Amino acid sequence: MELAKPRVDIGLSTNDLEPMLAFWQGQAGIPFDHLLKIRRGQDQHRHDALGSVLKVNHHADPLPDSPAAGYRELIVARPGLTAPRP
Repeated sequence: MELAKPRVDIGLSTNDLEPMLAFWQGQAGIPFDHLLKIRRGQDQHRHDALGSVLKVNHHADPLPDSPAAGYRELIVARPGLTAPRP
């Protein structure tokens, strides 16, 4: 398999934006890059994770009910953090 780039982009969806941004920008320390308007009622808050892109998709409407899918766990490492936070 040949990848387009040696990074992983991660997309998350929420309609409760503030706690999501507080976690990723504050606790995880991933810097905000820019806001991309996707369509009416959906904005994408893009963050630069050392070349990877963290995409927080904010939806104005409630998210549809769907079964859990995707990754069960994501470990984010950063300098100065030696143990997981609760």
